[in-house]
Amino acid sequence: MRTSPLSGIANTVRDWPAALGLAVVYYIVGEVTLAVAPGFTYDGTFWPAAGLAVAVLLVGGRQLWPGVALGHLALNWHAALPLGTATLIALGATLAAIIAADLLRTLCRQLSATLQETVKLALAIAFLSATVHAAIGTSALWLTLEWSATDWYAAWSVWWLNSALGIWIVTPFILIWHNSGFRLPRRHWHEALLLIVAFYLVLRFAFDSAETATHLAYVAGATLPLAWWSAYRFGLHGAATASLIIASCTAWHGTHHTGVFADYSAIETTLMAQLYIAFVTWTCYLVALGVASRHPRLLNELLEPHLRKPLPAPEAPTSSPPVWETQLTERVFEANPQAIIVTDANGAIRRVNPSFSRITGYSAEEVLGRNPAILRPQVSDASLFDKVWRELKHDGCWQGELALRRPNGKIYPVWCSLSVVHDLQQRITHFLAVFIDITEEKLTQERIYHLAHYDVLTNLPNRRLLHDHLEQALRQAKRQEQTVALALLDLDQFKIVNDSLGHDVGDNLLEQTARRLTHQLRRSDIVGRWSGDEFAIILPNINALHGACRVADKLLEALRQPFELDGRELFLSASIGLALAPADGETALALLQNADTALHRAKGKGGNDYAFYTEEMNSTVVEHLSLKNQLHKALEQEELVLHYQPQIDIESERIIGFEALLRWQHPSRGLIAPAQFIPLAEQTGQIVPITHWVIKTACQQHAAWRDAGHGEVRMAVNISGRSFRDPSLVEVIANAVHAAKMDAAYLELELTETFLIDNPEQTLQLLKQLKSLGVRIAIDDFGIGYSSLNYLKQFTVDGLKVDKIFVMGLPHDGSDSNIVRAIIAMGKSLQLRVTAEGVETLEQLAFLREEGCDAFQGYYFSRPIDAEASTSLLAQR
Repeated sequence: MRTSPLSGIANTVRDWPAALGLAVVYYIVGEVTLAVAPGFTYDGTFWPAAGLAVAVLLVGGRQLWPGVALGHLALNWHAALPLGTATLIALGATLAAIIAADLLRTLCRQLSATLQETVKLALAIAFLSATVHAAIGTSALWLTLEWSATDWYAAWSVWWLNSALGIWIVTPFILIWHNSGFRLPRRHWHEALLLIVAFYLVLRFAFDSAETATHLAYVAGATLPLAWWSAYRFGLHGAATASLIIASCTAWHGTHHTGVFADYSAIETTLMAQLYIAFVTWTCYLVALGVASRHPRLLNELLEPHLRKPLPAPEAPTSSPPVWETQLTERVFEANPQAIIVTDANGAIRRVNPSFSRITGYSAEEVLGRNPAILRPQVSDASLFDKVWRELKHDGCWQGELALRRPNGKIYPVWCSLSVVHDLQQRITHFLAVFIDITEEKLTQERIYHLAHYDVLTNLPNRRLLHDHLEQALRQAKRQEQTVALALLDLDQFKIVNDSLGHDVGDNLLEQTARRLTHQLRRSDIVGRWSGDEFAIILPNINALHGACRVADKLLEALRQPFELDGRELFLSASIGLALAPADGETALALLQNADTALHRAKGKGGNDYAFYTEEMNSTVVEHLSLKNQLHKALEQEELVLHYQPQIDIESERIIGFEALLRWQHPSRGLIAPAQFIPLAEQTGQIVPITHWVIKTACQQHAAWRDAGHGEVRMAVNISGRSFRDPSLVEVIANAVHAAKMDAAYLELELTETFLIDNPEQTLQLLKQLKSLGVRIAIDDFGIGYSSLNYLKQFTVDGLKVDKIFVMGLPHDGSDSNIVRAIIAMGKSLQLRVTAEGVETLEQLAFLREEGCDAFQGYYFSRPIDAEASTSLLAQR
């Protein structure tokens, strides 16, 4: 950007008070120096005003140069020099100070050099500045006083050394102490006071004593240890202070030719004093830097305290940038895909780029001259914008997410970077805002979060989010001393629906269930999908048992209402397990485990009910786990036995077969019913080897009956769903039949209806393999599943077994009677033998006989009996 001449003049006028202050200080320092070493040739050791001028221009900026010129002009005027001569000398001093300050500033910002290189450059800068100062000043005096060439050269040499030493000594001293933040620790106060007293005594002794004031080496031997001690103990501050004290004392005695300088000529005195001052100064700084273990870049160390804040920038070049550079900057601004706003110091918008209009919906004409606050939503977080403004003013920049508003009122998120623009004097001139619409990114983040924390099918919280909600509810309940209830709800017989009617129907059922559960709960309650057909409900701040019971009743009643699925009505029930915190557990894990235990208790009661967790249940679970572990050894230790229940022809009432039923003869618990351990065997996978053993043992028992003359009875064996999927099942059956030399037609495999239709194609293939062996196939527990006539025809089964739950209500229960009557009729139409299970009364038997049932089994005729009793029973019949 081009800086106009008027702008430069305005800046100079604004800095006149500081320049006048510099002029006054410069004049005073110069007058004191001239009072010590009078004469226009500056017949002294060093010129402190030169160092003062360089330091002030370096700290305050080049614009303070009038202060140097005025101060030096006042000195020359007071010395009664002609106006022309006085002006030339003042201009020389000013130009020398500007050169030194600019070179030092550049060195501090850009140079990376070794110690030796830095020292050489620092010396060169001081020499160059002193050369300019001495050349212009002595030339002006030469023209006025008509000196000879020898006089001019002598004056130039002294002037040059005085100016150079002034820069070496005074400039570092001012810069080190200027805004350094130096604080002397209280424990060093006594040492500092002792050092001051020592300096006074040693300097008096070194320069005034007749014994030491005979040679400069004695003076050095007395003063140098103190100077180095000061640098060693107090760093750069000690080095700068000691150097100035010793230089001032040396200059005083050298100028007045006293002490060690009494017997030397003026030129010899000046040279000796200057060399000694230079030696003391640089060795002090070297000691200070070495002790601090800093990188040996001398000028950077000397200027470090001042450089903690930015040095004033050099004045902007008056020449404009190349045309191509301006055009490139303009194209970058216009083509930037991010919105850009430039405001003035008062916040009025001065310029926007095309992307601003595309993102915000505002045209440039609508916003120019207005405040960016028009982009803020009408309802916004005022504290956030206040925080942004504070950070922007304090740090000069801010970055983060904001919400803005389009002209149509739509709120959208942006990622925004704000910056402050300063001029050369560090005054705020503009504010810059760069932002981009992150709506899509936010939506993507929300989608990812939703997928990670919500169930895709029901849109309810998933297992992970439910666990987080439960932990949060427990923490809140603990703080407020409230009760939290956790309910685990499982749909009864959902797998049958899913397998028989298809997964689409099952998914629809789960969606409807989720909606019904949600509608029955309070806003503060949380329902989520815990697993396949299992839901978890968190009830915070519940009225213990009474409140939990009321909610459980509402949920069960809601699920008892018919579901509309693919144009058909389906009735379903559910089981609920409840656990309360803190009574049943104070952690999420404990509460989940106990609610699951209660759920199994509810399902064990037949479903369509709820149960609370109790310690008794926990004991049952422990016993359950113990039984599972012992089951691993039951087969090896021959604790499993088979009992046999007779199957009776309903017309002749003679025994036509037996169903092999598994029992566990536990060494300490006695005879354990299959309902207690068969589910455990299914869970652990032990059901497969157990089934193999049952088939082999049943075939061997049939061989024993055959050998006893009863070989025409059938042997029925139950095959579980997991065993039915066993790849070795056909081979195991074939080997067992062959080993027992048994006619395969007398072996009947009872398969549960549900597992037959689980995978129809695989089932059909397996049934064909089994039928090829000659065995018979019967569908067990018929009527509780969803078999169709088509399946029954495809599977080519030989018989149906009516489940005992339908037989129990005969003949008085109308529904049971109709179901049994329909099953028998279906069996007759398909030419299948129908056997009824669980017959316990004469009335039940009479009903079955009247409806044409083929066979029955149950307590009415005989309980399951062991092998020996079954053989005796056959002999009796």
